[in-house]
Amino acid sequence: MRADCNANIGQGHVMRLLSVADALTAMNVSCAFAVAKETSAERMKDRGYEVFTLFSSYTEMESETEELTGIVRSFGADLLLLDSYYVSDTYMKTMRKIVYTGYLDDVYAFAYPVDLLINYNVYANPERYKELYESEGVMLPSMITGPAYAPLRAEFAGIPKREQNREVRKIALSFGGADPLHMAKKFLETLINYRMPDCEIHMILGAMEPDLEELKKLEDKYSWLKLHVNIPNMKEVLQQMDLIVSAAGSTQYEICACRIPCICFSMADNQIPGGEEFGRLGIFHYAGDVRFNPSFYTDLIDEVTKLKDDYERRVLMAEKEHELIDGNGAVRMAKRIMEIYSGGEKHE
Repeated sequence: MRADCNANIGQGHVMRLLSVADALTAMNVSCAFAVAKETSAERMKDRGYEVFTLFSSYTEMESETEELTGIVRSFGADLLLLDSYYVSDTYMKTMRKIVYTGYLDDVYAFAYPVDLLINYNVYANPERYKELYESEGVMLPSMITGPAYAPLRAEFAGIPKREQNREVRKIALSFGGADPLHMAKKFLETLINYRMPDCEIHMILGAMEPDLEELKKLEDKYSWLKLHVNIPNMKEVLQQMDLIVSAAGSTQYEICACRIPCICFSMADNQIPGGEEFGRLGIFHYAGDVRFNPSFYTDLIDEVTKLKDDYERRVLMAEKEHELIDGNGAVRMAKRIMEIYSGGEKHE
């Protein structure tokens, strides 16, 4: 499995592949990871996986194909799963000559020359892929699509139904693993001037949060503020909440599994389709893109206040979340990958 995480791209690519790796490992499939830099390796090593460092640039991946080919051969890999926005047509073609190659996509960038294409997002559209591949004259690979395959950790499977509290007492804010736009600090600075009475504010922060020390000082100052940094028990923290504000990324699907009403937003181009679709379906409320709204933070506080006071809407949102996600997507994906690979669907 080939993915990276750092202060610029966050941890989403690595985390979803880790969930797939865990599910495959439970099926007695050996998994290992390859990363550009050693700094990306900690999460994988903590979960017990062997990690190979390529000593490459995560944005210039074509320079690493020779090294990755050697790793694939030395590990005896039968399947290579790629998860990066920086893979190129040349990169994929090169690796596909060496090993059966799959790609986790969510942006429809081009007709990826791979054997297996995976898009588990709520907006995944097989017909759009067919049109894309036909227009470029590239053979359509085997596909795994749709949120039924959302690769969550095993802890998110089979979570029982919860009753929604009529009064919102605990609100969680999640700005992704890296927070490159310093959203946690900016939102908190705004919130201090628009205090919500009788509410605890819980900030879920990644290990690469750029303003962590300043946020800790504010936590010491305000009793209603609680920080959760690089937490290993995301489910337990989410389940304590009555309402969540989250970036439109992989955390969305974990929130659905926990059945917690959510306001989502985008802060990068790849988050816009998911945020808009969750909003269109009425599963979450979509608050728009922070980059294009000068009054985003005050507007967001207004939206939180409205949803906080709308019990019936919160109940309906939680029901729709459960209809979309049951937490078993990683197991489904792992089984389907092996069915496709071992069942004669390999492209020669």
